[in-house]
Amino acid sequence: MSAEGQLLTIKTTEPYPALLSELLNPSASIVNVEAEQRMGTEAFNSAPVGTGPFKVKSFAPEIEINLERFDEYWAGKPKLKEAKFAFNEDPNVRALALQSGDADIVYNLPAESMDVIQKNEKLTIESVASLRVHFILYNQRKAQMQDHKVRKAINHLLDRQSVAEDIMLGHGTVANGPFNSNLPFGSQEAAVKHDVAQAVALLEEAGYQAGADGKLMKNGQPLTVEMITYRGRPELPLMAQLLQSEAAKAGITMNITTVENVDSYLVENSEWDIATYSNLSAPRGDGGFFLNSAYLQGGSLNAGHIHLPELEKMIHQLNATAEMDERIEITKQAVDLINQEVPHSFAVYPNIIVGMNKRVVGWKPGAEEYYLLTYQLDVE
Repeated sequence: MSAEGQLLTIKTTEPYPALLSELLNPSASIVNVEAEQRMGTEAFNSAPVGTGPFKVKSFAPEIEINLERFDEYWAGKPKLKEAKFAFNEDPNVRALALQSGDADIVYNLPAESMDVIQKNEKLTIESVASLRVHFILYNQRKAQMQDHKVRKAINHLLDRQSVAEDIMLGHGTVANGPFNSNLPFGSQEAAVKHDVAQAVALLEEAGYQAGADGKLMKNGQPLTVEMITYRGRPELPLMAQLLQSEAAKAGITMNITTVENVDSYLVENSEWDIATYSNLSAPRGDGGFFLNSAYLQGGSLNAGHIHLPELEKMIHQLNATAEMDERIEITKQAVDLINQEVPHSFAVYPNIIVGMNKRVVGWKPGAEEYYLLTYQLDVE
């Protein structure tokens, strides 16, 4: 990379057509390297110097971040003088913070809290279709999860319709792949149907037989599945409980463990079998981010150690393709293979449920979920 005035020149070691899209990724940031060198990396990470409308006053990881206005922001002076983000994994605590007035904007409200909030004349709720997908991730370091038929069986035990209607109360749509079917590279196939009998048949093909108590056994060992979930997305623990209930009907014992930091847990532990998970699968309107992160070995979202050589070949082909129609076609082929191999079971495309105090003006939540604080946001 070289810079001359306002011109930045980047020369890659090999053709990389997705570079411009990568630079537009909301996770990409511009920071002041000289400030990092002056402050030291540890101090800089607690108060980075970037290019946004607000400056970091203080930052306590997983607790809160306090910001103050940057008067010289390139797009104009921000309207707010100060802002504070508070982090809490408990969705009910977040809902109470909105109702009490402790918070003006709250993300990822539980659907069941909406009726109470909407009765408060000072509050309002936005339910926005997102670019996110809720899914089940399989740990292929575990022998039983390496079995394609076991993954397909669990795929049939996932009651997507119930997740969308009963858990999310209609604030989500049934998923048929990693990408929303409204996107040009999303699957147009019907979602996998909830079918306990089909799940049992697949498990019998995999060598499992029901014992006297109805529990499935293989080589004298019961089929027990260790499932990880987390509370940050309020519907995920409920989705885990629903899957646990359906699995019991098929003779599978599923044990649920709720963790605080799911990303760290999945990477640092290997004894889990499946996990409820959620991710923006197309944060910049392209399938390349999720395919590279979730399905290439060493990818940041590949906690399940997925290794599908044919899929990896498609992803490398996608990374070398510039023409948009060709990229869409390759992505659709990758989606078809993913749905056949079932490295993940996709449940729903959730809406983003955001509660706001009506004194907030000049701001609306977006499908990308990143731009939470803008220079136009104000409070009356």
